[in-house]
Amino acid sequence: MNGIPRAFAAGVASTLVILPAGLVHAQDGIGAPDPTSASASSGGLGSSRDQISFRLDARYDSNVPRINDASAGLSRLDKEDVRISPSVQLDVARTLGRHQVGLQAILGYDFYVRNDSLNSERLQVEPSVFLDLPVCDLTVTGLASRRQSSLGELVYVGVEPTLGTDNLETRKRIVGQLACGSQYGLRPTFEVERGSGFNSNSLRRVADYETTRVQPGLTYASPGLGEISIFAFRQDTDLPNQLTLTGQSSGYSVKGYGLAYRRDIGTRLQFSGSISQVDVTSDDSVLPSRSGVNGSLELTLLASERLQFMAYGSREFTSTLTGVSTYELSQAYGLTANYAANQRLRFRVSGSVSPRRFFYARDIQGPFIGEQTVYDISGGASYELNRRISLTLDAGYQRRTTDQPIFDYDNVFAQVGLSFSL
Repeated sequence: MNGIPRAFAAGVASTLVILPAGLVHAQDGIGAPDPTSASASSGGLGSSRDQISFRLDARYDSNVPRINDASAGLSRLDKEDVRISPSVQLDVARTLGRHQVGLQAILGYDFYVRNDSLNSERLQVEPSVFLDLPVCDLTVTGLASRRQSSLGELVYVGVEPTLGTDNLETRKRIVGQLACGSQYGLRPTFEVERGSGFNSNSLRRVADYETTRVQPGLTYASPGLGEISIFAFRQDTDLPNQLTLTGQSSGYSVKGYGLAYRRDIGTRLQFSGSISQVDVTSDDSVLPSRSGVNGSLELTLLASERLQFMAYGSREFTSTLTGVSTYELSQAYGLTANYAANQRLRFRVSGSVSPRRFFYARDIQGPFIGEQTVYDISGGASYELNRRISLTLDAGYQRRTTDQPIFDYDNVFAQVGLSFSL
């Protein structure tokens, strides 16, 4: 009806730019924004493409199990290790008349030199379909991922701090969005999302979840104003392996309403954000209901032809696969600066702060985290040898502080990577 949405067409290309770093760092950082659905905006037509790249990364960590000195003697894992990660990355799209189908994928494997019990696949597949129908536009996106859980996110399940760490987490999600009307003016929208998360380790399956979200909305867009949306939503999450006092499976629901805004100011400034008032209700009467605010903010500034800044912030009540809480309040705030020294050499530096608060409906034995904050700082460089081959070098520091000092830790990493594009 109006061409492929900008978020759908441009998002595929922009995601490929950050995938190499995301592949290696996803296990080791918390809190990057995680959009759950496509934008309602419409714009230029996306083009067909076939982009395939091969990547090999080697990463040193000074604290693989993510524990402190007081707990080191209890761990069965070697503290220092090197991880080798080969991968294949795909970005394929086909334009079929006024429609488009696409696929992004990361197919990789992690090999640890010492801690081979952590060796595992790292897979992520994201198909997408855009249909330009006579009255409405339909966008469907999916996600399926499987990887070894980040040891910095896992919560103890016993006296031994690395018990249950050999855990593969699988996440799945499908989102459908219907947007009716012309590119500019008022557009009613309707979204449906279905997602799930499962753990392979029997000690971790208590955190498995299934969630469903329904979100109607109304969007107004114009070239001068940008895009503004109002919406309401309800999200129900089932925790099939957690039981209430009555013996029923536990869960919780989040419902609320909010406002979202998105605007590109020329080619130098891009802004998007949302805020919503929410009510969170647990199926277990032990955990009282609460109200709060969900929100997100992303800002990209091209300060000069060589210097770019990107900032983000997010706050959300959500589920976790890494502990036994009913739900958590997850926050993340970060800033990245990219500098292009020339056409081949680029530098980057980033920092982030990620507070989290966990809410429990069940009694927990032993120490457990109620609140934590993770601090990350890193820097790196990339150099393009030619059109197809590039080298990367990164180093950084991570620290976690919690309300239980036994869970605090520090970690230093260094990483080199080689990428080859067909």
